[in-house]
Amino acid sequence: MMKEELGSKIMIKSVGPRAKLYFYKMLDDKESKKCKGIKKLVVDKTLSFEAYKKCLLGRKKEMRKMNVI
Repeated sequence: MMKEELGSKIMIKSVGPRAKLYFYKMLDDKESKKCKGIKKLVVDKTLSFEAYKKCLLGRKKEMRKMNVI
């Protein structure tokens, strides 16, 4: 169950392979990506809607590098 994040805006595409890991696009070409445990910069720059969709439908793992201190 998702909380109200869009403020009555229309969602046109959504992919959610697991809990706290989802991507959605809105009608006005805005998008939101959530990926718990991964740095926001890595998510914003390297993950796309197609990557989320490939993980869900193709059961493929996606790996990214991230530096953590």
